[in-house]
Amino acid sequence: MSACTTRPSAAVQKEVIPKFEAEFKCRVFTIEGATLSNIAALRATRDAPRFSVMMMDDVGIPAGQAGGADRQARPSKIPNLEKVYKRYIFEDGYGVGFSISSAAMFIICS
Repeated sequence: MSACTTRPSAAVQKEVIPKFEAEFKCRVFTIEGATLSNIAALRATRDAPRFSVMMMDDVGIPAGQAGGADRQARPSKIPNLEKVYKRYIFEDGYGVGFSISSAAMFIICS
């Protein structure tokens, strides 16, 4: 998993990942970076994918797709996906949002 260096990402790493690891008896490996560095990581591992989850801003999703994130979210594999508001499903299912930034709200409202 690649996590952005933000407070929501820190919460995911502190609260969500340990519970996920305990429930599914697995180990989640993370790297931190921003949208562009995460796209670079996708491109670098395109031939031997290493990431199941990649966190990035919604504007990075098309570049992420070109860089190697070429799998849509599959509702059959993500039971809670049906609870996600449709406006948080991006690029025909290639991205699923979990938060909105105050910067995005300012841009939309201005």
